[in-house]
Amino acid sequence: MDETTDQTTRSHSSTSNSKICEARPQRGPAVSIASVLFGAASFPAGYLLPALAGLLCALIAIILGVVALKTRSARSGIAKLGISLGILCVAVGCAVIALYLYRASELGLS
Repeated sequence: MDETTDQTTRSHSSTSNSKICEARPQRGPAVSIASVLFGAASFPAGYLLPALAGLLCALIAIILGVVALKTRSARSGIAKLGISLGILCVAVGCAVIALYLYRASELGLS
């Protein structure tokens, strides 16, 4: 009788341990929200401050958004929004820099 009880206990504990290892807990939305805030701040920072400040905020938004998605944050949609805002700001910033360099070469300033 002891062997049967011992086997049942072992099989039950191994099943519960595998369920614990499989289910990763969700994190709070703080990283996702920070990603959106940095993404939203990258636009005014890029135009009011030197352009590198906007690009830096955009890169931080992208990194925080990816971290939030990797850690299974509770707000994955907000993390995706932060990544999108960061990518959009990087694209706009690169386009503005390219346009500036084109105009500078046209005027003979480079």
